[in-house]
Amino acid sequence: MSSLFAARARRWLGVGLALSLLAVPGAASADPPTAPTFTFTGGGYGHGTGMSQYGAQGQAMMGRSWQQILSTYFTGVDFAFLQPDPGPTQIGDEGPVWVGLEQNLTSKDIKIWPIAAEPHHVTVTRGDERADVLHYNTMSFDFSDGSCTFSVGAVTWPSGPCDFDIEWDGWSDAPTVALDTTIADGSPSCDQSGERCYSRGTLLIRPNAAAGDTVSGFHLVARLDMEDYLYGLLEVPYSWGDEALKAQAVAGRSYAANKQALRGSPESSSLRQELCWCQLYDSTVDQFYAGWGRGAASWIDAVDATAGLVLYHGAVEAPSFHPRAGSPIAVPTYYSSSTFGHTEDSAVAFGGSETPPYLVGVEDHWSVIPEAGNPLGTWEKAFTHTELAAILGWDDVEDVTVASWLRPGTAYQSAYQVTFTGTDGGSPASTTRLARRLRSQLGFYSMQITSVDKYIPNGWDTGGGGPLPDQVGLHDSSTGEWYVRDADGSERPPFYYGVPDDIPMVCDWDGLDGVSTVGLYRASSGFMYLRNTNDFGTADNAFYFGIPEDRPICGDWDGNGTDTIGIFRPSTGTFYLANTNATMFADVEVVLAAPGSVPLAGDWDGDGDDTVGLYDPVGRTLSLTNSLTDPTIDIDYVYNTVPEDQIITGDWDGDGVDTVGVFRPPDVAFYLRDDFEMQYANHTIELFGEAHMTPVAGVWDAG
Repeated sequence: MSSLFAARARRWLGVGLALSLLAVPGAASADPPTAPTFTFTGGGYGHGTGMSQYGAQGQAMMGRSWQQILSTYFTGVDFAFLQPDPGPTQIGDEGPVWVGLEQNLTSKDIKIWPIAAEPHHVTVTRGDERADVLHYNTMSFDFSDGSCTFSVGAVTWPSGPCDFDIEWDGWSDAPTVALDTTIADGSPSCDQSGERCYSRGTLLIRPNAAAGDTVSGFHLVARLDMEDYLYGLLEVPYSWGDEALKAQAVAGRSYAANKQALRGSPESSSLRQELCWCQLYDSTVDQFYAGWGRGAASWIDAVDATAGLVLYHGAVEAPSFHPRAGSPIAVPTYYSSSTFGHTEDSAVAFGGSETPPYLVGVEDHWSVIPEAGNPLGTWEKAFTHTELAAILGWDDVEDVTVASWLRPGTAYQSAYQVTFTGTDGGSPASTTRLARRLRSQLGFYSMQITSVDKYIPNGWDTGGGGPLPDQVGLHDSSTGEWYVRDADGSERPPFYYGVPDDIPMVCDWDGLDGVSTVGLYRASSGFMYLRNTNDFGTADNAFYFGIPEDRPICGDWDGNGTDTIGIFRPSTGTFYLANTNATMFADVEVVLAAPGSVPLAGDWDGDGDDTVGLYDPVGRTLSLTNSLTDPTIDIDYVYNTVPEDQIITGDWDGDGVDTVGVFRPPDVAFYLRDDFEMQYANHTIELFGEAHMTPVAGVWDAG
């Protein structure tokens, strides 16, 4: 390798063992890319049309009613009750809801769990065939050669139509059994993530083709009352404000009633029979229906308080095939998680030539007020030129610009079209894409892109012919003061950043200059606070990532030159690593088969990518891996520490390989090793700091 980027040293704090903190990741010293990288910045999560759920929560926190919330997002609407016997100007009740649970199955086991002292039996019928099944039994449905069988215990029905009704007391006010369709484990865990149970209505098994067509499997469907359907809806946290929950209940009911009217009964639609035998899917394709065991009292109360209510607008009418063609039907109340401060016209978000009056975009500052707690009010995602070229199928991407804007010149300006230029097959190439298309093509949280920034590194070799070694620093968690020591032994003036008990971190957060800068993890809230300079000020980037037990680390997990965050969760022994400094699901999850509670990060083999490790203060062992995809233990040895030592990692000699060291409070000294074999320290730093401080390391000046 011709040169190494010294200033890519990224350091998180060395976690003090005595303080039960975490240890530091180290610098990766590989040649970074010298061609463009592009960072897309935006906000919001979801399609952005209709109701913003975090906006609804923000309004509720500000004392607004559910009626005010819904009237904000759906312009010109009124409220109406579903009527069992509607007049010409009323919205009719479309009857039970058909919910598609699973499609195109060839086998399904369903276990019966009692949820009351005197559980009802379950009755399975197919034509004239009937079986009454008691709780704790598992029913099996299987498809083969165009037909289905049913079995339970020693009873097996012969092959026949894939047309079963599964009934119990699911239409009563208080059902006594729940039917588990996933059987994730051997105990009744219907309230556990990943397990689906149903106690209300009826379950149906139906063929995945219309009569006369070839059947290749079957669908699992729930048929239940509208209010019972809403009880199992899982679209927002049940801990949210009461008015936000009521707004969600009415929006969920109106959406479902609209789809019932537009799609009709699957009993009379060959298309619906082929797709799912349903009017609504149980996923975010429509609404997330989770079944029994999900609804909290606050959500049940919100559904009950708004029972039967939907949104009305004179422009929404039943289609021509509907028995009451042209009569009013419920408004299609689209909603998504959040926006960056403004919702979108439906024609912009979904495509189309016209936006109905009730789905025009509106100002939504409620979505980003602190009280809403929106973790994705802003986000960013970076791509190298080669990554974008691969997505486009080109040789290279040279530039990305916003071609046109929505709401140009306003505080809520966001991209409508984005233009990419580069080369394809050796010739100049250009394409302009709609922002709504980029949401799926580039994996953005939303279509609401507020900027695209291009960065071209101007050469990352420091001019000295080799990389710069890491230097040490200290953080005083009792005061929030930081202390930095330069390579010549001089100490910089201390500065304040953070509040007492914050956990310090040091990394190169922006990847622009090779300088390691400060960051904080606030365990009480799970927020990261990252700063791009080493001085007093506010965070340049603040976002949620973690829970109180988590121990933060950081490193360049994907080798792109920018350090990003991660956490180690002791209760599961899992590292959760992100390639973007934003609230998000982890890009990488790693479990090391090694003892230890102190997480480490660094480039142990000098290949340019940071990986992880664990230190066990009891056995004094270090276990390090060189791979995040195949995390075997590549380095494993006993370190001659003392109980008070705080582990720290860094590239102390500038050779591109991160190694370990300790800060020893009794000596107020650092002892740093240049390899994993030396028994004693290669470098000793004394008379810097105080015993109660927490060590950090990084490149404070890129040269």
